[in-house]
Amino acid sequence: MVLLMKVCQLRAEATEIPTELLACAPQCSETLPFAFILDCNDGSGFLRWDVNLGRTLWGPLRNVGPIQIAVQARPASAPTEALPLYAEIVAREPTEWCVYEPGALYWQTLGTRECDSLWVTSPKIDLLISYGETYWLQLVGFFQIGSDPYSPEGSASSPYVRCVRVRSYPSPVQRTTWNYVKQMYR
Repeated sequence: MVLLMKVCQLRAEATEIPTELLACAPQCSETLPFAFILDCNDGSGFLRWDVNLGRTLWGPLRNVGPIQIAVQARPASAPTEALPLYAEIVAREPTEWCVYEPGALYWQTLGTRECDSLWVTSPKIDLLISYGETYWLQLVGFFQIGSDPYSPEGSASSPYVRCVRVRSYPSPVQRTTWNYVKQMYR
């Protein structure tokens, strides 16, 4: 009996939705990476950033309070024009794997060219979804080829992405039921 209870407890813990994320590859992407940048030698070799064209999705995550989104984002070098990389929150569960929905825009970045500080971090963000609800982080990037497809002249791109981190700051306000509140004041 004790063994069965332990197995059920482990299974319940394994299926719990995380509240934070650190990932260097999206779970789902509209397009396959067709371009990348090698830059910033970390001692073991150059780091790789992939183009973020269209929507890429990470999740699911559970809302427990404000979050901070951090992205290792690197803009393409000149003469390519910089376009923003948008961070959106999608609160609806995808109907099928890799079906993209428009998200609510919460933050944008142009990335960083510095190798000593690779992360670009948002301020704390209060999500407009209820505590305990599930959400997905969606990055939306753009890429435009110039008049000569073999030259970077006239092209424009959102930053190339390496890794994404979502850090949560749990709220002291906890979800509860009305019956529990009534019991507290009897």
